[in-house]
Amino acid sequence: MDSQRKHLRHIMLHCFKNGNSAKDTADKISTVYWSGATTITTVCNWFKIEFPKLFLQWNTSQTRKF
Repeated sequence: MDSQRKHLRHIMLHCFKNGNSAKDTADKISTVYWSGATTITTVCNWFKIEFPKLFLQWNTSQTRKF
């Protein structure tokens, strides 16, 4: 089950990077997988909270120091 959740997070991240909305992403996941795979609320939480934190961590860790 954990690998399925991780896979869905990767799909959500891909959609987030492509500029898709949370609703469109949840609809695509439900169409391809199963209707209970994820909810719009879960995708919204990842889009609003988790992914921005992730990008902030990447940006601060990848800065060059001269």
